[in-house]
Amino acid sequence: MLKMLRNATFQATFFPRDIKGGYPAKLKKVLIVTAPLWFKAPFKILRLFVREKLRDRVFTVSIPQGGYPAKLKKVLIVTAPLWFKAPFKILRLFVREKLRDRVFTVSIPQFLVQQHITTSKHQANKQLNSKQRQLFLTQPTTSNVRSEFNIDLCRSLISADIPLYKLKNKVFREFLEKYTQHTIPDESTLRKTYAPSIYDETIQKIRDEIKDSSIWVSIDETPDKEGRLVGNVVIGLLSEQYSERILLHCDVLEKCNNKTIVKLFNEAMGILWPKGIMYDNVLFFISDAAPYMVKAGQALSVVYPKLTHFTCVAHAFHRVAEVVRDNFLK
Repeated sequence: MLKMLRNATFQATFFPRDIKGGYPAKLKKVLIVTAPLWFKAPFKILRLFVREKLRDRVFTVSIPQGGYPAKLKKVLIVTAPLWFKAPFKILRLFVREKLRDRVFTVSIPQFLVQQHITTSKHQANKQLNSKQRQLFLTQPTTSNVRSEFNIDLCRSLISADIPLYKLKNKVFREFLEKYTQHTIPDESTLRKTYAPSIYDETIQKIRDEIKDSSIWVSIDETPDKEGRLVGNVVIGLLSEQYSERILLHCDVLEKCNNKTIVKLFNEAMGILWPKGIMYDNVLFFISDAAPYMVKAGQALSVVYPKLTHFTCVAHAFHRVAEVVRDNFLK
């Protein structure tokens, strides 16, 4: 809260019943700083007479002694009613002198406020404030603002295993702009706007290929360059013809144990069959011979009745070779 106050250079308290909706739209917060204890009850009653739009922007803030921000130059109480003057004088007696010298009451004629409301600048700012909304990362953008070139560019980079941050390279950007005659978007634009849709398209292709066929599942975890444990789920069709291995799901594991492996397995099956997991269609689970993997296979076989757990033979030979090397150093 102190950080928010330090960034403030001006705060004001308005009584909208007298202004009648004329307080500025850009006033984001109204702070009542270090109010005494007896002020809480009157403040709760006073909020009932304030418009809901302003009520959501009024807060009481307690600042420890000596913590008053130096950048808060003035606190204005604008267009206060007559009955407020006497309580305000009493309230000033309980405020520190440093703050007392910065608190003022200001009267604004109502006709000035009404005149400002009718100006084109106020109307433009009002419409701008109502139309512009910043989207969350999980919110899809409208299809009419998407560029087909950007989608193809993002799909090509991902397919070729070229990291999107490579677009920050000046020479690479100039090369693309020169020979494509298109403006190259920022990597964050591709990551936030276009990569999720390409992911959804890819997952849908996997669902269309698998449908209700029987599958095998393999899970392994590996640390990345930042030291995080990343679990990878690979699946494949069980059919007479050869089928490509499909990387279905990746996720960062908090810990590497049987519980996280079971959770990762179920999440992957939920992605493959979002309308309901086909438990009878998962026939084989392939993993290494680590103890937590064996324990995870035993737990999964309870939920997936036809599941058979196979441990990797190559991994078993590797572990035997390690034991031999440790016992026979020469």
